[in-house]
Amino acid sequence: MLEQQSTFFRKRVETSLQHAKEVRELSSRAVEEISKPVKDAFDKVLTNPKAT
Repeated sequence: MLEQQSTFFRKRVETSLQHAKEVRELSSRAVEEISKPVKDAFDKVLTNPKAT
């Protein structure tokens, strides 16, 4: 019984860690996509200040 409980618990922890990793990766991609237009505009202003 203890072996089954530990196996179940280990699988739950592994699944939770995998989900956390996926959420972190998705969050990072979302932040990059959201901030890209602002970064591009900022870079454009820095390289060519007369463009605005």
